[in-house]
Amino acid sequence: MTSPWSRLVPTSPPVLATCDSEPIHLLGAIQPIGFLLSMNADWIVARASENIGAYLGVRHDRIIGRPVAACLPADILHDLRGRLQQSGQAAVVEPLFGWQIKPGGPLFAVAMHRSGDEIVLEFEEASGEACPAPTAVRAIIARVERHRSPAAIFREAARQVRAFNIWPVAATLWRGEQLRVWEAQPAHDTQIARAAAQPGDVLGLEGERLLVCCGEGVLGVTKLQLAGRRVLAASEFARARPLNGAHWG
Repeated sequence: MTSPWSRLVPTSPPVLATCDSEPIHLLGAIQPIGFLLSMNADWIVARASENIGAYLGVRHDRIIGRPVAACLPADILHDLRGRLQQSGQAAVVEPLFGWQIKPGGPLFAVAMHRSGDEIVLEFEEASGEACPAPTAVRAIIARVERHRSPAAIFREAARQVRAFNIWPVAATLWRGEQLRVWEAQPAHDTQIARAAAQPGDVLGLEGERLLVCCGEGVLGVTKLQLAGRRVLAASEFARARPLNGAHWG
């Protein structure tokens, strides 16, 4: 009888020369599952992969020398800057997940690392938007390791643990990151229409409250917090992030 394990044993030695047919061995080429941008300290594009036009609609030679802000959405840049600040001098920055560059387009995982004086951004198509638990844990460890004194280490560790403690507040997801809702009330008096909205859709900012569609009615959120960051008023949160097409959960 043939053992099922026999199917796992190669019948012939691997041909290492087949690696030569992969584009990754060529200078200037990347695997065809995403694109690459490299920028300098002023956030000016220094390098771009040739296939970037398929994703951004602009040829790579026309992107080089332009501000990254002219190529990528403001909400992505906001979180990229935040991750870089949190990482300190670490060479590799934890990736972001579930980013959409164009409405209706694919989701991307965005990885960053430093190479010399440049910051390299690697965009890879992803099927989901959840941030894997190991990624979140590694990010916490990296933030704690930046400190040297025992008091500072204990203080940072406690701060990171509190960021993931969902009691007594509610928690959801904002583009793959944990979002805590500190203060909210039913928005019975809202003037914003919700006819075509689905539960979790962000309807917009009305006065000092961020309106979110629920299964029944609308929730008016006035204070909220992304994991590892300070509590913000809804108006301050909304000013820093585009709300069009935003969804919680």
